[in-house]
Amino acid sequence: MGNTTNQDLGLTSTTSGGKAQTMGATDVNLDPAKKTSAPFPNEAPNSAATTHSTSRTNVEKGPVLRQGDKVGPPSNPAHPNTGGGANAAGNPYRQEAIGQKGSPNVRVEGQPPNRITDPTTQNKANTTGQYAEAGAPAQTPGAGGTPKEACHIEKVTVECAHGRVPGDEKVLEVLGANSDQLAADDPLSKVADGTAAAASKITGTDAKRLDETIKLEAKRIDARTKGNPTCEPKTHTKWIIERTGGIRVANKKQEYPAQDKLELKGDWLNYGGDFQLKGGIKLKDGAEKGIKKDFLQGILDKKNEDRKARGQKALGMKKLGNSYKTKANQEVAYQKWNTANLNRAAQIASKAVEFGTLLEILFARKHAPTIAIKAEACSGAHNYTVRVFPPIKAEASITKDCSEMKWVKTATAALEKVLKVFQKLASMAGLPIEFGLIFAEGGGVMFEALWAEINEPNEELKLYKHMCDLGFELNFGFEKFIGIKFAIGIPVAAFVNVFVPGGGTAVVNAMNWLGVEATIGVDVDFALSPLFKIVKDPGGKADYDIDTDLLFKIFFNCKIRWKTYVEVALGVVVMGDPAFDKIDPCFPLPQMTVFVKNGEIKVGVEGYAKVDVLWWEANESINYFPESTQIRYPQFTFKPFAWASSNK
Repeated sequence: MGNTTNQDLGLTSTTSGGKAQTMGATDVNLDPAKKTSAPFPNEAPNSAATTHSTSRTNVEKGPVLRQGDKVGPPSNPAHPNTGGGANAAGNPYRQEAIGQKGSPNVRVEGQPPNRITDPTTQNKANTTGQYAEAGAPAQTPGAGGTPKEACHIEKVTVECAHGRVPGDEKVLEVLGANSDQLAADDPLSKVADGTAAAASKITGTDAKRLDETIKLEAKRIDARTKGNPTCEPKTHTKWIIERTGGIRVANKKQEYPAQDKLELKGDWLNYGGDFQLKGGIKLKDGAEKGIKKDFLQGILDKKNEDRKARGQKALGMKKLGNSYKTKANQEVAYQKWNTANLNRAAQIASKAVEFGTLLEILFARKHAPTIAIKAEACSGAHNYTVRVFPPIKAEASITKDCSEMKWVKTATAALEKVLKVFQKLASMAGLPIEFGLIFAEGGGVMFEALWAEINEPNEELKLYKHMCDLGFELNFGFEKFIGIKFAIGIPVAAFVNVFVPGGGTAVVNAMNWLGVEATIGVDVDFALSPLFKIVKDPGGKADYDIDTDLLFKIFFNCKIRWKTYVEVALGVVVMGDPAFDKIDPCFPLPQMTVFVKNGEIKVGVEGYAKVDVLWWEANESINYFPESTQIRYPQFTFKPFAWASSNK
């Protein structure tokens, strides 16, 4: 002990002859390849101090060592495990010791001086030790008995309920427990701490919610002999579990001491309940009019009926994907909202929640709850990460019955009213015009998304068994997504004036007296009928199918109308329905290739007669398309965005 003391403990200085040392072989270091580890003693003489108090305060003619001062590097002894410390950042090898605590009642230039037996960190915090007197053996035990050998964690096993284990980066991704938010009196909360005391009493739905568990097991060895550990039970494996992130569950941290095995279940793996139940929206009685999974087939059937009427071959869409035939999808049922019978405010809230859930599922990888797992023993520590993904399926749809589509139709009707004003003005100016607009008629959009655990690795997509992957399905189809009709006619009198100057006035007077209107003009009917499906199963590539028609009809005609009683028209018609069945690839845009199906453009004669006089009503039409005037074309491709390519 030094000549100068505090509370009967000798003060340390660079000349006191003491050292900072471990209390045994607790400095665990890795071999050069950093594959195996072994424990060693570690010590640094006080004379090797590199930082200390100024020379104004000396003990035994040497500067006093204070709390926080470094002793070394280097520290001793040299040993073959030059891979460095296994328990500290940067794997230090023979680095400094630092005093962690000093005198409680003495200060040397503002800091507590270090004394014999005050605690230290050794080898840059790879292990701990204390200040010792000169000549003290490097493995001096603490007071109170024979030293026990330190245990070391050799291996940690992390495994989910389905036998999946972490990858090389020590990360495991799992689906969360199939549960709603756990209430304080929920039976699952009784087993959330990892014990199984109440688990045997949980049955039915609650039992399914315990399906997912994470089993943890640490294998310890004696740090010196490599045999079974002999340290006291209180120094056995300690687990430090911390959950962070997520938008449905709170952060949580808990320590589980003195156990080599642990199961995480219940609240630890609870992703959170269906937050649609938190919206305060009350359902009313009534049949659901939402979109059906196979609604595209209904639209396709109708399109095929029209094709058959035109003498064309019916087309089909290939079956894609597995439609999420997964355990999670079978077990999780979503509440269906009867939007037809909700008030407008409830409809808005319902759709907001519906699409909010969808966005949450789509971007779950960015905000998935993360569970940090740390296993500690006398020496050595292992760290793993578990990411928890949502076990629920998100569904969002827009159909003809939902309020959003009704607002679209209302806006379309308002636009038509504006156009009718221009139509009326043109008619007053002697230029009859008719206009019609159709938008999003007969169909809708449906999107589903679901995460699943990878069961089979896919090397091409870099997906492995310790991961989760997103699956989704998008259905988009309308009988007429957009339809435009317009007709413009020029009075016959205008043509008469061209050939017989002034004759048009006489013709107009005569036609007005008879109540007859005669025009020469053109009718244009255009409609886009898109139908496509995109499916991506978890762990696989996206697949898609397209059946999109572009229908057009141009009718050059001469019309004669007698008030509202009779209308007769005859003229030449050009019509076609080019269809697209594939776009590959979708990105980048300059490389996008559109595949156009083989088809035909018809040119012929068309006419009709409408009569509604007293008790007589008739509506007859004729059309004739000579074979010689039909223009057939084979399937071809084109790149609509090739002009944007940087290649010359």
